[in-house]
Amino acid sequence: MPSNDLTLEVSRGFYQCNIGDPSVEGMSNLPSSLFDINNPLSLRIWFNDGVNGLQQLDDDQPLHIAPYSLSSPRTGGEIVASQLGESISIQAVNAGTTESDIINRLSTLAQAASPDGKITASTLDSSLISYLTPKLLSPPSLPAQSDGHVYTGQTLALKVEAEGRFLTYQWQKDGVNLHGENNSTFKISEANASIHDGNYSVIITNDFGTVATSGLQISILEVNNSTLGQSFFVRSANDMELSWVPAGSFVMGSPANQWGRDPADEVEHNVSITQGFYLGLFEVTQSQFLSIMKDNQKGISTRPSSFNGDHNPVENVSWNDIESTFLPLLNQKEEAIGNLPYGWSYALPTEAEWEYACRAHTRSAFYWGDNNDTDLANYMESVGNTKRVGCYPPNPWGFYDMHGNVSEWVSDWYDVNYFTDQNITDPVGYQTGTVKIYKGGAFSGQSLGSYTRAAFKGTLYPHEKGSQLGFRLALKRI
Repeated sequence: MPSNDLTLEVSRGFYQCNIGDPSVEGMSNLPSSLFDINNPLSLRIWFNDGVNGLQQLDDDQPLHIAPYSLSSPRTGGEIVASQLGESISIQAVNAGTTESDIINRLSTLAQAASPDGKITASTLDSSLISYLTPKLLSPPSLPAQSDGHVYTGQTLALKVEAEGRFLTYQWQKDGVNLHGENNSTFKISEANASIHDGNYSVIITNDFGTVATSGLQISILEVNNSTLGQSFFVRSANDMELSWVPAGSFVMGSPANQWGRDPADEVEHNVSITQGFYLGLFEVTQSQFLSIMKDNQKGISTRPSSFNGDHNPVENVSWNDIESTFLPLLNQKEEAIGNLPYGWSYALPTEAEWEYACRAHTRSAFYWGDNNDTDLANYMESVGNTKRVGCYPPNPWGFYDMHGNVSEWVSDWYDVNYFTDQNITDPVGYQTGTVKIYKGGAFSGQSLGSYTRAAFKGTLYPHEKGSQLGFRLALKRI
């Protein structure tokens, strides 16, 4: 390549000037850095007609879009380039050039097609226009895991998918343009029925055509058991099933004549649960625990249980492991896939919530009555180990293994003076303490079954674990 200006004498005809052609003596390949799109080497052509003096024929052209001649045999790609009148790349169009190569280079071509950088229909052949005309791939849709529902207070993004070049988007609600909403996604923040209920569509446009999507009707729902249903499934935890516990009142504790009672901890008192909540039909199983804890970064065992079985209750888990790791991971996963209703959170039940669901409007030691019955629960060493959850009949509200199998952590700190009033509304326990409460008893022969009574409460330090200690999940308003 010459180090200075290159001059040719012309007299009609077609002229070709090769640069960087190693087949010509004294020439070598041009370095690839010269063709950097962000800082290209440019070609400048001057012409002297002998009358008007030296004149620049056209604007400087980067080499990667400079005109060049095509050679035979001509492929479909070559024909396209010929029709455009501009080269699409410094690479010669040849038999190896594919259709996608041509399409991928169109953005470079656009910068040279006209002063404003836009390709116009008159520039292109109809076969190319078909590539560029907007094509709708999918109409506006909700996130895949939302089950088609949007709840009050929720934040989520609607999405439309299309293909084409230089697309512009205009979101509409009920046929009216939404100002500034010109992307392929539309975000709804803190969903509110009075603001966001409506039919959402998109107009997608470029210089070659327009496509209008069908509408997506959105109706914001209040979050309660009527909208969520009697059952709620925890998608991230192998579709763990939770069941709705309605608000209500009950007598917590045990009567003075109940066998095995602790008179300090089981004083009868009226409790009101003013907010319904969801509670696991079963104790959390080992496979469900693994599905969440496999992503923990704290080195907590994902398979801590002494009695192995994917459908057996997980045990050997501390209250600290549940609160500091399992629940935050679960809430994070469920929120990420759109399965956590706004204003709700997965948590351990309180002691009052647990006993309310266990009793299911009964007043006896067990949901079935006051007498021990090892045909109805896994306790008193009737088996000697945990069993698959749900092997025994459920209580009247459909909850399994509330008595026996494993004891279950609840959220409360223990305090001997906790119940000082005869009427308590939504008790949550003390804010601090030394030991945490567990309920329900386990498979062992603890005190001839008295630990398995609905009113019993045991205590352990929050870091303690054991082969008889697991938990049950709740979903509650926060």
